[in-house]
Amino acid sequence: MKEIGEILHVAGSGRVIIQTSGLLPEGQVLCDRGGTRVAKVMEMIGPVSSPFASAAPLTNSIKKYVGKAVFAGLQDVQYKESGKGAKQRQWQRQSRSGQRHGISAKPPRNAQKNRRKTT
Repeated sequence: MKEIGEILHVAGSGRVIIQTSGLLPEGQVLCDRGGTRVAKVMEMIGPVSSPFASAAPLTNSIKKYVGKAVFAGLQDVQYKESGKGAKQRQWQRQSRSGQRHGISAKPPRNAQKNRRKTT
C-alpha cells in the first residue's frame, strides 16, 4: 500500500482534513495500516504544492486516527460493485422495483380483461 498522508484533525462539519503528499481523485478510499477503510476523499483543498484533502469518515471512531498515516485503498466504485454486500444491495434494488418476484406496478393487459369478465 502507498502512504498518502496524515489525518490532521476532524473539522466542525464532521469531515477529516488530511495533509497529502499529492493530488488524489475524488472518491479515493483511504485506509489505515491494517487495511481498515477510514475515509473517502470528497475534495482537494489548498495549494497544489502542498494539498489537503477533505474526506468523509467511514468509521464512527475517526478521532482515534487523528495523527496517523493513511494509505490508498480501493476506489469506492470498485468496492460497491465487487465488495461485501453487493449481492444484498442488488437484491434490495430488485425487490423495491418488484422485479425479483415478478410483480409490476401495473398488471398485464390481459389480466385486466379477465378480471372484468369474471365479475
